[in-house]
Amino acid sequence: MQALIPSELVAAKELLADCPAVDMHCDTLEHALDGEDLFDCPRAQAGPEQLIAGGVGIAVYAIWVPAYLGNDRAWERVNAMMTHLRSLSRDDDPRVTVAPCPRPHARGVTLYPALEDARVLLGGERRVEKLSEWSARYVTLTWNTGNRYATSWEDSRSESVGLTTEGESLVCALDDAGIRVDVSHLSDRAAREAIARASIPPIASHSASRALRPHPRNISDELAVSVADRGGVVGVNLHRPFLSVAGRDASIGDAVCHIEHLWNVAGGDGVAIGSDFDGIPIGPKGLETAARIPHLVAALFRRGHKADLLRRLVRMNALRGLGLTTEGDAE
Repeated sequence: MQALIPSELVAAKELLADCPAVDMHCDTLEHALDGEDLFDCPRAQAGPEQLIAGGVGIAVYAIWVPAYLGNDRAWERVNAMMTHLRSLSRDDDPRVTVAPCPRPHARGVTLYPALEDARVLLGGERRVEKLSEWSARYVTLTWNTGNRYATSWEDSRSESVGLTTEGESLVCALDDAGIRVDVSHLSDRAAREAIARASIPPIASHSASRALRPHPRNISDELAVSVADRGGVVGVNLHRPFLSVAGRDASIGDAVCHIEHLWNVAGGDGVAIGSDFDGIPIGPKGLETAARIPHLVAALFRRGHKADLLRRLVRMNALRGLGLTTEGDAE
């Protein structure tokens, strides 16, 4: 990538001031469980301060539960993470609001929850209802290990099993609750079957392009097109090993290439940002935290992309994919 000239960064910041970005997937709540104050957490890549500094107006904070926890303890952790999320909405700092909430502060950020790994939903319909009450935007059906609902990209069953019978029922229950199905982390077979089964447009909340970086965790062109054809979106993951075989040397230029490739296959309405910040060691060089999002927009301006396309990338596509209005409220 050529060096950015100041006017491109100025243009990027102006665009984000008028059209605040949406990040479809951050794992920042993990720091709160470690006792960190997310407003003053040096390790955080997408804490409230970093999001606001980067022109991000909406972020989805994932609720993830490690596989070693039993069902009841896992659900206790889900509730604990929701308590941490709610605590970020403070009377003394109107810049941060947590859904469901009133209209956000003009220069602040609104945080929504999502569930990463459906295995904690074994408690029945009441748990899906609870997610709906919390305004959870989506459920990622598996994490890296499969579960009783679907196979994951690492699952040894993925050649013969995709979405199970219980998984089919769960997709229907999520549809009924107005919660999106997320196919990131799924095996190709499970993703294909979930996309076909969902009545609400499915999403891939945090997946880079497999065509550019042949890693099984990345999304294939076929699946990216299927998601977009159903009205969903692919949020581009910024994990360095998913962007380039160079791994730790992956840069903002590699992220730009993944965005451009997915535009080419899924269209300008099918791509968004799903950074995976705080679920990855560090973002690519030049895009290490959410505060650097203006530099990503500036790099895309430098490549000659127009403001209309970039507005769709940073905000409008994600709003549609998450079932939010143009103001950022739940539909």
